[in-house]
Amino acid sequence: MLKFIALNTVLVGLCAGCAAAPPLKMTFHSDPEGATLYERGRLWGATPVTLSYEESRAAFARHECLPLSPMHVRWASGVVTTVDNLQACPASGLQQAYVFMRPADAAGAEIDADFARQLQRDNALQEKVGTQDASVVAGLAQTQNEK
Repeated sequence: MLKFIALNTVLVGLCAGCAAAPPLKMTFHSDPEGATLYERGRLWGATPVTLSYEESRAAFARHECLPLSPMHVRWASGVVTTVDNLQACPASGLQQAYVFMRPADAAGAEIDADFARQLQRDNALQEKVGTQDASVVAGLAQTQNEK
């Protein structure tokens, strides 16, 4: 019975250590950016996309690499790149990145470059609107406080 209690205490200690560690954050990029990221058929959105991997806590605690699911990206031109053997290793830290490279010899490179530029412009506009919204909200809050 004493052995069971001691082993149980060690296991609980290991699990508590795993829960305290932050999970791996993997950011997926594409070159050019804006390709749509899929993991086993699940749509994640346009790159860059950051995914969190809770299962990395236990694997990294054991100093093991974490195999990731097969992924592929599709650019606006329809070009697809697939990677089946992705893995994240603890030596690379808890914030990692992977870049899907568009095949240089594939047709439609200008379509994908134009799409990436448009996404960049859209993101800049959204950021500007967000900043303006924050200023309006702050002004309204100040007006309310003055009343």
